[in-house]
Amino acid sequence: MLEDTTGISRGSPLLTEFDVFRDPTGAVRARGRIELPDGTRLQLSLYRPGSNEFLARTQFAVRDRQFESVPLSGGEGGLPEALYRVELVTYFDSAWQPREVMVATDNGRAVRGPGVVYGRNGIAAFIHTEDQRL
Repeated sequence: MLEDTTGISRGSPLLTEFDVFRDPTGAVRARGRIELPDGTRLQLSLYRPGSNEFLARTQFAVRDRQFESVPLSGGEGGLPEALYRVELVTYFDSAWQPREVMVATDNGRAVRGPGVVYGRNGIAAFIHTEDQRL
């Protein structure tokens, strides 16, 4: 039987700042603020809008409620200027998160707010997507 998920997406936003930009070398980077514990592992992926094929992906950790990705260049020739679907995601699973994050979030059950969902496997996740011209 699945756990009742009523209300998990209600509450204050977890993602309070989110900026995706090109650095001076032309690589794509992201930075922002998120109301999750230090050490929470996040993943940033870039897709062509309407496609599930990712063009670039990186992972990084939250520190002092802030994050900043490494530069994403997308392989040879870099990422051309275009419209991209940007996805920021984290899963509250012991394979993804350090033990301290799992304890602080009660295995993700204590995480609430816009973008929080439960997968078919019952694992809590946070997902934010938006289209951006980069």
